Amino acid sequence: MTGMRVVLITASGPGGQVDVGVRSDATPAELAMALGSLIGVGLGGSVAEHHAPPRPGVPRGTRVRLNIAVPLSESGVADGDMIIFRKPAKHRAPDDLGSPDDLGSAG
Repeated sequence: MTGMRVVLITASGPGGQVDVGVRSDATPAELAMALGSLIGVGLGGSVAEHHAPPRPGVPRGTRVRLNIAVPLSESGVADGDMIIFRKPAKHRAPDDLGSPDDLGSAG
């Protein structure tokens, strides 16, 4: 397969996180299906976010919501990035405010 490579990322969810090498043509949906029991997520109702650390030209890093059907490589995921799976704001318990920099309904 031409152009396929492996990216080394951290996948994180409510149940924990795991460092993993994953094919760049994999989708967040496939990642959730493969790692769901380890990180505490299911495919239904999960939101995936891409977090990239600061890099040359992007001193603050990036944080964007991912389309779960689009391959990681097409979403700009690179070595050292983090994919975070969480429940969308409307599905969280009233006392679960999320993190202070939660994307909420942005995307």
